[in-house]
Parts: sequence; structure tokens; C-alpha cells
Amino acid sequence: GAHRWSRRFAAGGREVAHAVAIDANDNVIVVGSYTGAISLGGPALPAAADGDLDMFVLELSPQGNHIWSTGIASNGRNEAFDVAVDAAGDVLVTGSIGWNPYANDAGDITLHKLSGSTGAVIWAKPFTTTNGDGGFGVATDASGNVYLTGEFGNGTGGTIDLGGTVLTSVGTGAGFVAKLDGGTGAHIWSKMMLNSNQSSLEGAVVSGNGVYVCGASRGAANLGGGPNVAVGGEYDFF
Repeated sequence: GAHRWSRRFAAGGREVAHAVAIDANDNVIVVGSYTGAISLGGPALPAAADGDLDMFVLELSPQGNHIWSTGIASNGRNEAFDVAVDAAGDVLVTGSIGWNPYANDAGDITLHKLSGSTGAVIWAKPFTTTNGDGGFGVATDASGNVYLTGEFGNGTGGTIDLGGTVLTSVGTGAGFVAKLDGGTGAHIWSKMMLNSNQSSLEGAVVSGNGVYVCGASRGAANLGGGPNVAVGGEYDFF
């Protein structure tokens, strides 16, 4: 637990780092959101044009030195919630894009694949929802396939199009998991949690036996083995 190094990044606005990953060379990839113009060690990233949050992706060396950094922007609030590195060293980033809390616009769930060597966008997928929330977890397997988890329909229910059959929440928000082709982002399969109230899939990890997910639910929830009724008045985790 002895200290090795630390870095602090500030721009006088709101800056938050949500997730971190390590590649095969022990480089450190950090994702999060920021408002004002900020330097992460390279060229400054511009301030969000509408004054709200934009995403950042930052890669540091094992010694904490800047390798590359980039911003991901659109109108509205844009937040990066999780990051993973695939077997080729490329970077997967998920979050929520285009949310406007002042105009009843829930935005969309987003997934970006970036070059691990330069940060350049390889492909990007916005997933349309009728009342979106966010992509909260991302993982990859040895073949480069991508697993995405999150929630849609937060608060009122709704639908999401992940590239296969459109999923429809039966409660006031549903957790989902999707498997996508890592080369193109094309849909392979997707599933949602069946729940009477609200659920969210937050994290994912892949092993040789499959993909493991975790999250929270309120009310009765069915993960595939029959309904599990929540014990507490709020959320239970699974």
C-alpha cells in the first residue's frame, strides 16, 4: 500500500473520474466527465459548448505520464461511466450522451471503441431509448466481443433498440445486458431483466464460462431462475 504516484487534474469546473482500466502494458486508462477546458497532460480539451458535461478518456503510462487524451462531446450532458481494454489493446467506453435535465430529454446510451495507441474513434454506437439512462458496465472476452450493461426507461419505463429485438421495460426501468461484435459493434444478442418495479445492471466481467453481471432491483425481479422479491423498501443488490 505504499504510495507510488498520484496525479490531480482540475479546470475550475466539475471534473469527475468514474472508472479505470489497465492494458497489457500496464498503461492506465481513465474515463469520466468535465465542464470547463482542461489539460490532462496533453493539448487542452475544449470546454463543453453548452456548459454541461462532456466525456474524457485519458491514457497514462505505468509511471503516470500522459500518453494521449481525448474528449467526446454532443449537445446535452455526456458522462462516461465505465471502460475496458480488449485483447488488441483498444479501449471501450460506455456512458450516457445527450441528456438534457432541463428539457425532459433523457438522452441515449452510448458505446465508443477507441484506438489504444492514439485514442482515435474506431466506431461509436448510440442506442436509442424512449426514456434513457446509461451504459454502466463494459467488458470484453478473448475473441474481442463486447458486453454492455446498463439501464433504460428510468422512472417511467420505455424501450431500447440494441440492434436486435426492441426491448420493452415492464416496470419503471429495466437492466439490460448485450453482446456485441468487437470489430463492428454489431448486435449478437441482448437480454433484459424482468422486474415489477425498477432494476439496473451496473457491472460486468467475462471469464471462460460466460459473462457475470451485478446490479440492483426494487420489487420482484427475474434473472432467469424465477422471481426474486426484494426484501427492503428500496433496492436490493444481486
